[in-house]
Order: sequence, then structure tokens, then C-alpha cells
Amino acid sequence: YTSEDFEKALDYYSRAEKVEAVKIDALLGSARVLVKQTKYTEAIYRLKEAQVIDDQPFIAQYINTLQDFVN
Repeated sequence: YTSEDFEKALDYYSRAEKVEAVKIDALLGSARVLVKQTKYTEAIYRLKEAQVIDDQPFIAQYINTLQDFVN
């Protein structure tokens, strides 16, 4: 993937985050793209936002895993 591909994907996810019906999926998608770019802190921010909306164990685990890369 090119950086342009990542930016385009993040742009699409950013727009989708404004739609309540798909907001969590969009946040998770953008987090995955950010992880591929090794932007772990930004990914954690998106995951925490999703976690506030719908507290899920897999999201908490993903956050914990990424925090190991940040620390």
C-alpha cells in the first residue's frame, strides 16, 4: 500500500465516523489503518472512542496490545 492509499482510507473512515449507524465500524477500521502505518497512539485514540460507545472485550484487548508498542 502507498501512503496515498492509507490517506484515502482514513478519509473514507473519517466521513463514516459521522454516521452513527456505522461509527464503531469506522473507528475500528481507521484504527486498523493507523496500526498498519505504525501510528499506535492515534489508533488507541480511535479505539478508546469506540470503547466508550460500546464496551467490548476485544477492543480493550486491542488497546492493551497497542499500548505495549507505545510504552
